[in-house]
Amino acid sequence: MRATVVVPCALVLFGALAPAAPVPKHLMPKEPPFSFPAVKGTKWVYDRGGNEETHVITSAEPQKSGGTLVTVEREVAGYQTQAHQKLLITEREWFLVEETGQPYDPPWSMFKLPLGEDRTCEFDVSRADLGARLKGTKTQAGKTEQLKLPAGTFDAVKVETRDAAGGLGISVTHWHASGVGLVQISLNQPYLTLKAFVPGR
Repeated sequence: MRATVVVPCALVLFGALAPAAPVPKHLMPKEPPFSFPAVKGTKWVYDRGGNEETHVITSAEPQKSGGTLVTVEREVAGYQTQAHQKLLITEREWFLVEETGQPYDPPWSMFKLPLGEDRTCEFDVSRADLGARLKGTKTQAGKTEQLKLPAGTFDAVKVETRDAAGGLGISVTHWHASGVGLVQISLNQPYLTLKAFVPGR
């Protein structure tokens, strides 16, 4: 007479309950990269001391050397400034190339990627209309912090620029959020705060 072997269903379904092997790193879900909305038509509406200020991307041109050159126009109380800023956006760094029609020499690094740890770097740039070089340090946080603003709650990275105006001891703080860009600027207290954001298409 042949013996009947009964195999527990749990062993059939799950094996002998051996510990699971770790998931290979390349199969682990990844954090989406920190991004800038370099798309024509992207619009930011800010509050500046009780006045409304609107920034709009009017052009986003891919560069042969890499990255996208973004032109931003600004409107304050009905007065429009052409080409308020030009920014070069790459996967590793964001640069301020031009402001109020005046180029920076060299382009001024505003934000570095990837995130991960706090980093501090020195800068030394010039702009013809300023009459003096801008020298100082820029400290960027390695992780985001929550910032509650009129436009919503954002996970933003803090970037603090010191001695940016000819060594006068001025400290300006910017906050950037992924997929949105600049959400707030502070000089001792907030003076440019995001009220609304409309992505371009």
